[in-house]
Amino acid sequence: MTNSTALPSEPDECLYQPQIFLQWKMCFVGCIGLITALVSIVHNCLLFYTFNSSRVLRKRNLTYLMWISGCDIFVSMSYIAIMCMQVYTDYFESFTIFYLWHRYLRAAFTVSHITLSSSSFLLMAATIERYLQSTSDPRTGSLFRLLARHRASVVLFCFAASCIFRGTVFFEVDVVYNPRCTGFSSMGLATSRLISNPVYDAIWKFWIRKIVTVFLPFTGEIQFLKFKIITLAHDLEDLSSLFVE
Repeated sequence: MTNSTALPSEPDECLYQPQIFLQWKMCFVGCIGLITALVSIVHNCLLFYTFNSSRVLRKRNLTYLMWISGCDIFVSMSYIAIMCMQVYTDYFESFTIFYLWHRYLRAAFTVSHITLSSSSFLLMAATIERYLQSTSDPRTGSLFRLLARHRASVVLFCFAASCIFRGTVFFEVDVVYNPRCTGFSSMGLATSRLISNPVYDAIWKFWIRKIVTVFLPFTGEIQFLKFKIITLAHDLEDLSSLFVE
């Protein structure tokens, strides 16, 4: 009688594991999320067309809002292309969707990041302009007139800054192919070698990109809104003092 120990078998590298909670994801992401994204696309298309075609609205300094609605169109389209299609791949077991999703994912992921950052920059520009418009200081008035004359340049700068700081996400994800497998296990996603670079990961991703595209717009909008509230409070005090006198 010989004693034999069974060695644990290695997991099959070609075994494809679908997403967990697939039914819930199909309901909330694939159905409710899809409907919400489509409604957002239609509404923002109408807003963009109205802002662009109406002569009355063009005179009311709504350039930034027009381009924010344009960015929201691409954000909603990116949601459908990235999130919904990923759920449809597993739910319908469609290799065609699976293959196409891996082909365009990097581009869609980059577009979503650029448009989200552009919306933040445009919203900050609109907040600054509204603040300058509401103050009575002649210095801020001259700065407001300068920005009002060059709104197109400000919009272009917002998009250019977003492309510079967020466009690098295209190189952070790689599509890897496994020639030993077929079907759904033949390809997948992996982080690129760029992420393993400590200088890029720490300095560029956090100290530069995250601060410029996340913390700066958020804190900037909060500060200018605070200044505007203080200005309005002073104006109300001056107005109330006139009534008292």
